[in-house]
Amino acid sequence: TFSPVESKEGYVFDGWFSNPACTTKLANDDYFTYTVDNDNNCKVTINKKYKEQANVYAKFRLKRYTVNVYAESYYDSKVVADSKYGTVTYTYNGTDRPASALKQENIPVEYGKQITLQAIDSNNYCEFDGWYTKDSGGKYVEVKDTDNKHITTVDYSPSLKGADNTTYDFYAKFNNKTKTVSVKVPTSYNKYGTVHIGDDTNVTSGTFKYGDEITLKAVPTENEYNKYKFSGW
Repeated sequence: TFSPVESKEGYVFDGWFSNPACTTKLANDDYFTYTVDNDNNCKVTINKKYKEQANVYAKFRLKRYTVNVYAESYYDSKVVADSKYGTVTYTYNGTDRPASALKQENIPVEYGKQITLQAIDSNNYCEFDGWYTKDSGGKYVEVKDTDNKHITTVDYSPSLKGADNTTYDFYAKFNNKTKTVSVKVPTSYNKYGTVHIGDDTNVTSGTFKYGDEITLKAVPTENEYNKYKFSGW
């Protein structure tokens, strides 16, 4: 009976084979019967006088992982699936980056190797706000650097370790950009008219998202004594 012993970190047993290149699985024949139990122990039974030597090879390989990367843009505090807000791409093992998209799924990565994730904001509507994963309860957990600080750059390079066939999901978070807009009439001209934003005459300032359309209104003073005309912003 032969037993596989994983002696190097990052490697896992990957089966019994009959050739050194580990491309041909063991198969029973007239001379030998091979039985593999749940612990991967291989029992070789000699059925009758053999004519040739029985060679048994244990194959070990690096652990394999699956990586999924998603762009999640928040507009009005809701997730928006639109590439104009933000996209993601990656580089693994020196290969070229695929075209950026809302998601990159089923990326195969081996133990200890680097995959570089890149978040690409639109520069118009949203801005990058960090990398996240999710805990077992589905709650977002921010990925921080080795000093436990917020990652402010768009690149993140995790070296993956863990159980074989683990799937890792990463989320690039984008938040909508905002601008504060205020409208005013110089103090010395207050008697000539008023200004406001939208239909509410009491609103003279506000914070608005990129892409929003807002209406600025100027109302000249008109009464029985004076009548003024708006001349421009």
